[in-house]
Amino acid sequence: MTTTTESPVVATRKLTYVKAFNEGLAQAMREDENVFVAGEDVAGYGGVFRMFDNLLDEFGA
Repeated sequence: MTTTTESPVVATRKLTYVKAFNEGLAQAMREDENVFVAGEDVAGYGGVFRMFDNLLDEFGA
C-alpha cells in the first residue's frame, strides 16, 4: 500500500510587518468580540507606525 501526500496549493503574498499585524488584529477582532485595543494614539491617528489604521472605522471607539 502506497500513500502519497500532496501539499495544498497556498497563495502567498508579501506584506510588511505592520500590514500583517494590522490584518491579523482585524481578523482576531472580527472573530472574537472580546478582543480590543487600548493605548495611546491607537484610534484616530492609527498609532505611531499606523499599525491600527482603519480599525476605528470598522470597529468603533
